[in-house]
Amino acid sequence: MRFTLLNTRPPHQADLLNRQLAEIGVEVINCPSLQIEAAFPTQVPAWHQQDVWVFVSRNAVEYFARQLTLDQRQGDSHCKIVAVGEATAQAICQQGWPNLQPIPESFDSEGMLSLAVFNQPQGLRVGIVRGDGGREHLAQALKAQAAEVTLYEVYRRQTSPFCQQAWWQFKQAARPILLFTSGSSLQAFLTELPSEDQAWCFQLPLIVFSQRLFEIARQTGFKQQIYVTSNASDAAICELMQQLGAVNE
Repeated sequence: MRFTLLNTRPPHQADLLNRQLAEIGVEVINCPSLQIEAAFPTQVPAWHQQDVWVFVSRNAVEYFARQLTLDQRQGDSHCKIVAVGEATAQAICQQGWPNLQPIPESFDSEGMLSLAVFNQPQGLRVGIVRGDGGREHLAQALKAQAAEVTLYEVYRRQTSPFCQQAWWQFKQAARPILLFTSGSSLQAFLTELPSEDQAWCFQLPLIVFSQRLFEIARQTGFKQQIYVTSNASDAAICELMQQLGAVNE
């Protein structure tokens, strides 16, 4: 009996994953909890403004690229780039930007700070490209070590209307499992979830991208198994689903 996964990612991020999951026999139902919209920082981005650029998500890469002037779109060999997660790194490679640093072993702030590029933070100009909020600990930790940190918020998240029809279909599934890839998507989903379904929802297994999100989900009230992917990528989600299928056949 195969799994039915509720994919809560925004539509433009869900499609490729859905196709990959279908190839390995996972039924997928879309129920986006967030909508992503462009935001414009007060300082127009330009590579020369920073020594190191940190991109916290694939959305950060895509919305940052849209705001670059034509002569900036090929990147700059004089600055270094740090990606949070495999998917973010892939998005940077697709843009063709040079000087992408090794991906950290863990994608929390501690893992980021362990990178060699941050070994001498004093006076280092660091631009963190993100949505509205997030990576506050990384910014504060760098500032505490005398780095000069600038936040570039290039997109914002808006809660999507609840997907009533998709949710009803999901509730009929024999082996339902939830997917959340960020704390904001989890909170947005629960905000819109009908109150009469909350107890049932908290009894479902779910997949998350990080130990931090595991802890958020557990504290929120999820009582069943919470699976953490090996990294933040579509491939890691598919790998985990294949493992679960082998275990639960």
